[in-house]
Amino acid sequence: MFAYVFHDEFVASMIKIPSDTFTIVPDFDIYYVYGFGSGNFVYFLTLQPEMGNGPATGSSSTGREQVYTSKIVRLCKDDTAFNSYVEVPLGCVKGGVEYRLLQAAYLSKAGAILGRSLGVGPDDDVLFTIFSKGQKRRPREASQESALCVFALREINERIKERLQSCYKGEGTLDLAWLKVKDIRCSSALLTIDDNFCGLDMNAPLGVSEMVQGIPLFSDSTDKMTSVIAYVYKNHSLAFVGTKSGRIKKVGGH
Repeated sequence: MFAYVFHDEFVASMIKIPSDTFTIVPDFDIYYVYGFGSGNFVYFLTLQPEMGNGPATGSSSTGREQVYTSKIVRLCKDDTAFNSYVEVPLGCVKGGVEYRLLQAAYLSKAGAILGRSLGVGPDDDVLFTIFSKGQKRRPREASQESALCVFALREINERIKERLQSCYKGEGTLDLAWLKVKDIRCSSALLTIDDNFCGLDMNAPLGVSEMVQGIPLFSDSTDKMTSVIAYVYKNHSLAFVGTKSGRIKKVGGH
């Protein structure tokens, strides 16, 4: 999952998916869609299989069809032991339609106008994302329905802090899909968890169960969006999206 970056006699920067997980989902592949750094942290946007009660359909197997969840993973930049690993599910809803399959993402600044509607400052980081409809990944029959959504990174970080605080009070389990087979409970510890907390050799890796919902800016049901880039121009946050048919569309954040 994450390979070695640091290794000595006692500590290694490695996170390993338990072998028991592969008995439930034999093809447990995590797709890394986008990565970036912000402040003291690095982030990875991923598409992960959901854990069920039995084997799921793979490319050549039979059974139920695999369902996926989009997640953002956060780590502290200087955390050589990966004790700060936390992942949060992301998604978007517009007009009663759920968009849960992450296709692309891009980090930008909010700008004054979009920042005002998100409740953040103009220089705050925001994440523009493209999601396609549903949670089932069908390469040959992929849905053409997609949505451009935006997340305030501050909201994601706040959700992570709240989860860390509750876990270090001993509430709940580590709540990671690929760690469910172990169902490890959170351990209590008396310490202050602030915005820059980087974890200990306990309660890690950690998951957040409740999905953070992005703000939908634009959706398309006929020409699937597949890429995005954004920047701020005269206080306006502008996004340019590429589509499956090769078109480019400009969308203003407001």
